[in-house]
Amino acid sequence: MALYVRDPVVGDMADALAAATGQSKTDAVRAALRAALDAEAAKLTLAQRVAPLQAEARALGLSA
Repeated sequence: MALYVRDPVVGDMADALAAATGQSKTDAVRAALRAALDAEAAKLTLAQRVAPLQAEARALGLSA
């Protein structure tokens, strides 16, 4: 499937990333998208972020 970028600023950013990394534009965009997807996947859920605080509150006898 083809990806068409109609925003010239985005195209310039892809060109700049490709030049900075020494990759083709396709490889640079692929790597950037992979990094963004990996970062999203690594984010903790609210429940995961709150769990240590809940455990600490329980240990201090602060839970209901």
